[in-house]
Amino acid sequence: MQKKYDNGRVTLAADPELVEENNPENSTQTCDNTNHKTYEKSELDRTRARANFLNALTCSSIPSPKVHSELRFLNLGLCSKVTDHCLRQIAMYCPDLRELDIKGCFNTTDLGISYIARGCQGLKLLNISSGSMIQKMCLTDQSLVSIATHCKGLRQLFIEKNPLMSLDGYKNLFDHCSLPCTVSLTTKSPEILKTDILSMDSGVNSCKRVNVFCRGCYKGNIYHLDVLLYNSDGHILE
Repeated sequence: MQKKYDNGRVTLAADPELVEENNPENSTQTCDNTNHKTYEKSELDRTRARANFLNALTCSSIPSPKVHSELRFLNLGLCSKVTDHCLRQIAMYCPDLRELDIKGCFNTTDLGISYIARGCQGLKLLNISSGSMIQKMCLTDQSLVSIATHCKGLRQLFIEKNPLMSLDGYKNLFDHCSLPCTVSLTTKSPEILKTDILSMDSGVNSCKRVNVFCRGCYKGNIYHLDVLLYNSDGHILE
């Protein structure tokens, strides 16, 4: 395996001898009336060649991805290829993100959200809503705990159509989230949710004020709510 350097890029090129050996045009076959012999690479040779190639890909001389501190906005919404591993890479190499949209990325879990919450603590906007009710994101209250614990600068959170998130999870988020913050969510029981959320005003969070706005009812009696949390002194915007 050879490396070619061009304008700071590293390109892996196969060994010429290996290419020549693997080129079907260079292979020869000897035939006669009594014996037909075909010269092919044995399974051991193929395994060894494959291992050498993988070793070359993980060679320490290949530079690691750079930290993209200049990246502020990233929209990966409705991309089924996004996994927890992808979110881990984003958290590692894009620590200064301000807005991240992974709406409908249903191959992500609470683990991926924890990577983002810990690695991108400067987020102002995060969208982890499910894109549809058919292919739902499997996010639970644990994602809400991670966000409330680490994303202290968050101002907008979209968690619509996540049926595994509970009322207790919402209340815990509202108890510990930063101020001011708007949380967009969906529920089948808006009046119960409003009552429980508004009761926070007279509880341990006397410094918080809560307004709940209903944006209407959609298919399947799903209500979309915007919950606005802000300081008791009335300063909604910073």
